[in-house]
Amino acid sequence: MDSTGTLRCPDCQAIATAKRNARPNSAARGYDGEYQRNKPIVIAQGRNGRRCVICKKAFTEANKITVEHLVPLRLGGTSELANLGPAHAWCNSGWNRGKRR
Repeated sequence: MDSTGTLRCPDCQAIATAKRNARPNSAARGYDGEYQRNKPIVIAQGRNGRRCVICKKAFTEANKITVEHLVPLRLGGTSELANLGPAHAWCNSGWNRGKRR
């Protein structure tokens, strides 16, 4: 680890930072106020026993919980509580997108 606290060389770190900063904010990606209000409720459901909507496994304390739209926004889904479910961050990541369901 270097003085910046990363494992990347300065050039690679600059590229990674630029990519991260280029991502639109949540409102620009279609996550409205309703989504923002319901997000903590869905995460609490995951912590209280609701299983991951993707892999159907229980959450542990070490798992990061994200929110998944059951019917995607691009297919006409909404951010209503009934259309949101908890998901493991790994299950819900773009990295794992082709390996699910």
